[in-house]
Amino acid sequence: ERLKDIPSEAPFAFPKTQYRLALLLESRLPPRSEDDYAAARIEIASLYSASAHNETHGFEPSVRVLALTKGASLLIEVGSEKSKLAAEDMLKAAIDISGEELDGSNPQALSLARASVFEKLSLSYLGRASGDNERALLENALGLCSKCLELAPKEPVCDEYRGVVLRRLYRTRIGKGFAKSSILSSTNNDAEPNAAATASAAKDVHDAYDAAAKKSHEAAILASL
Repeated sequence: ERLKDIPSEAPFAFPKTQYRLALLLESRLPPRSEDDYAAARIEIASLYSASAHNETHGFEPSVRVLALTKGASLLIEVGSEKSKLAAEDMLKAAIDISGEELDGSNPQALSLARASVFEKLSLSYLGRASGDNERALLENALGLCSKCLELAPKEPVCDEYRGVVLRRLYRTRIGKGFAKSSILSSTNNDAEPNAAATASAAKDVHDAYDAAAKKSHEAAILASL
């Protein structure tokens, strides 16, 4: 009840209370069959967002990223186009949170949190990429891959989704250097002049998946030690 009376000049007051209230409400969410299914998720997402957007409350950056990720996940569950776009905005804000040096005794926490955000945002782009907006969304996803590789260079999920995005992007590109069908086709009955460019595109995809495999292998070895 106190949170409902937040003064207009302090819209993000009580951030830790908002975060803990969101956790509590999420633990008793109504099932999809109930009327307040969507409204409850939107309300909790707004609490997570409010707690994360206050930079003075002492939360580590990784916790702020986690809060936005939780909120975005709830909005994606709502399923409407509006809620999906709102979730994407929340995830993009999470990726922009910086401050590795503030994450206490766990310097990898922010990197892991960013990788989780990147995966959800990539899946959202890929899920909406169709029709007239397919090329634009895939280009956005590819730019996101590059940014994630800069922010979390050791996370294999960044390379894995780069491979996924490149594969779909090359399939949809029309013009010099790319085939209109799958770039991974092993047949070339028409002897297309773009064979060299198609092979180069396939190598880009392979290199991305290969980098993901090597990073995963390295992480498994380090974990076992």
